[in-house]
Amino acid sequence: CVAGFPQVWGKLFGGGLDDLGRGLVAVADGLLVVGTAASANLPGGQKSAGLTDVWLARIDAAGSLLWNKTYGGSAGDSGAAAVALTNGFVVAGASDSKDLPGAAGNAGDNDGWLLRTDSDGKLVWSKTYGGSGGDTLNCLVAVADGFLAGGQTTSTNLPGGVKSLGVEDLWLVRTDLLGNPLWQKAYGGAGTEAATALVVLNDGFAAIGIAA
Repeated sequence: CVAGFPQVWGKLFGGGLDDLGRGLVAVADGLLVVGTAASANLPGGQKSAGLTDVWLARIDAAGSLLWNKTYGGSAGDSGAAAVALTNGFVVAGASDSKDLPGAAGNAGDNDGWLLRTDSDGKLVWSKTYGGSGGDTLNCLVAVADGFLAGGQTTSTNLPGGVKSLGVEDLWLVRTDLLGNPLWQKAYGGAGTEAATALVVLNDGFAAIGIAA
């Protein structure tokens, strides 16, 4: 432990296979863990529906598990980030499934995916974004009238005439409160770029990520 910051508690969550936590959101009475689950024996009877699923684990302030939920289709689906709302959560990730509940399904190699749940993890809506290439959402912020998600794309046929400029481009998707896309933008050069974090500014947004 870092001097002056002793560990209060440590907990393990998951099942018998590889279950990965990638994001953490503070709520009034605990935390929400977002990630990717491969296990068929998660506590509470939850299990991955495909190769991997988006995984949410709700825990209290002492680290005790309140509920586990998984979301996805028959292929590989992953969760990366989430934001807390007054009555639930919105989660960003990616999907390779063509049979997602409540969504159009994968349009390419994999699609960016946003899903909205209520405070108990029940699915409210599910939306996928992308073209015929590989599209992934890694980060998410809430704005006054919707959401902004960031990630990377290799698609050359994104809606609105947007296309990847190189091997892989930094990709932003702006939506309304129901997940309907308002605009998409790709940024980069001839190499590989991706967004890993976003912040909201007074006059726009800032993204950080990788460029190679």
